[in-house]
Amino acid sequence: MGADRLGAAPFADPENTFHEKAVLCRAAENTVYFASVNYASEGSGTTSAVAGPDGSLLCWQPYGREGLLVADLDLDAATGLLAARCRTSPL
Repeated sequence: MGADRLGAAPFADPENTFHEKAVLCRAAENTVYFASVNYASEGSGTTSAVAGPDGSLLCWQPYGREGLLVADLDLDAATGLLAARCRTSPL
């Protein structure tokens, strides 16, 4: 896992687990905001983060540090357009 988990590695560093990239992908593939919440325990492979509807990282909590993660959201940006393509019943 990337760096020492005390904030030295950036979020979605190539050496981190795939979970962090999945957060970005889920937001983009559904054009929604996506929040991932995790423990601040030492040695945790992932952390809490919020991704925007375009798949960009809005904010993340440094690894192993307790805290409150807060993000400003532009709710109009979360169109859900791509998520709406999924149909579960016949037309």
